[in-house]
Order: sequence, then structure tokens, then C-alpha cells
Amino acid sequence: MSNVEIIKRLEKYGLKIYRQRLTDMFHNVVYCGLISHSILDDQVVEGKHKPIVSKALFLKVHGIQEAKNHKSKHNKANENLPLKVFTTCAACESPLTYLAKKKNIYYYKCKTVGCSCNKNANDLHGKFTDILNLHQIDEKLIAPLKTQLKYTF
Repeated sequence: MSNVEIIKRLEKYGLKIYRQRLTDMFHNVVYCGLISHSILDDQVVEGKHKPIVSKALFLKVHGIQEAKNHKSKHNKANENLPLKVFTTCAACESPLTYLAKKKNIYYYKCKTVGCSCNKNANDLHGKFTDILNLHQIDEKLIAPLKTQLKYTF
């Protein structure tokens, strides 16, 4: 069962949980009767509490989650997408992070499940440049700014 399906079932019982939180729960060893903490040098030790799920089930779920996480790798620093995470979706205000490349054209995409917002990278870059061009530094302030930047950096 996918995380989305699990979340929908839980919502029927009145429990709202986010997909990322659900994944965090699947990786928490406390649920299978173990403990791991920085005080213990991150060692995993047997706890004194009753486990909620068996170790076999925990390892099975953890294995499924790990397999899903390794299916695709995202390029975190792509010079073609400098506004990644900086810009947000107009519909749901989530950061535009995922990219799609079709016919050698880059697109920013919303990460919200079900939101179909995607923007052509060239169009978005052009609009961003237009906004930046509205802001100019007064000519008499450029020299002091350069001096301050040298001190700062």
C-alpha cells in the first residue's frame, strides 16, 4: 500500500498526517521496541517498552521505503534552475522544486501531490529579471556599497 493510500485511510478515521511525517514514522526504531539516540552515540539498543510492530514488519516496511527512495535522484544544484525552491506555486504556495525537462526545455514544477502547476524556466527567469531591473542602486551609492562589500566579504 502506498503512503498516499495509507493517508487516505487514516483521514477516514479523522487522523490527518502528512506524507513526510508518515515516512519519518516508518523509519523510527521506537515502534519496533528499539531505542536510538545521540546520548547513546546513535547506537540502536533494545528498549524496555512494548513494541507496536514486530521487527520483521518494521524491517520489511523500512526496506520498501528505502527501495522507493532510491528510484530517482534529484539534481539539487542545477545551473539551469537557479530559482528552484526560491519561487513558490501561485495556487498552493509550495516551493517550486521538481524539474521536468522536455525537448531540452526546463520547467519548474510544484511538489504538492495533485497540484498541476508547472512553469517554463525561461519564462520564469525572464519575469524574475524584469523584477530585478525595477530595482536600481543610486549611482552615488555604488562606491560606498563596493567598499562595504569588500569589508564584509
